[in-house]
Amino acid sequence: EKSQGESRKLHAPTSSMAPSTLSACICASIFGLARGWWNFAAEIPNGGLVERNGVAWPGVGHLASAGGGPRNPFGEAFARAGYQWTVELCEEDSDGDGQSNGL
Repeated sequence: EKSQGESRKLHAPTSSMAPSTLSACICASIFGLARGWWNFAAEIPNGGLVERNGVAWPGVGHLASAGGGPRNPFGEAFARAGYQWTVELCEEDSDGDGQSNGL
């Protein structure tokens, strides 16, 4: 039992995970996200060579050139196609520029 003048000490919760383990988990998560993105580009013929206004656009399927965030019309169509390059997706003009996606 505590004496009258003794106060209780509160301790912040601690993690049992070592800092190096936590760092490794974060790096693995980031690598996994990036790896998944590159896999999608690889599913599209010439997906790694897409340009917009003469500038490389590695974020094919996204509004941002680096990828991530909101999708552009092609990205939405690719998602509807189950992230698969299909004949229908190839023949479609997702962005309305008068050219098929497969051109």
